[in-house]
Amino acid sequence: MTSSQANLETARKRLTWRASHRGTRELDLVVGGFVRARATAMTVGEIAELEELLELPDDLLQAWLTKSAAVPPEQDSALLQDLLSYRP
Repeated sequence: MTSSQANLETARKRLTWRASHRGTRELDLVVGGFVRARATAMTVGEIAELEELLELPDDLLQAWLTKSAAVPPEQDSALLQDLLSYRP
């Protein structure tokens, strides 16, 4: 395994842990499940994008997931739409 492959694997593991420890059980299940299902195939760019999404407050992310708030155009992306449509 090369150094860059090891770094990518470490980033995937870190992302999986962070996504599964959001603070609310609902987000842990949905976001964590999404990342566990996709982590091994995620690119460096997707990992970086998802890390940015994990910086958002839980209540905002949950509002998007429950469709009680619209996703602003500047936040909308294919990866976010995949997350929003994911069901564990």
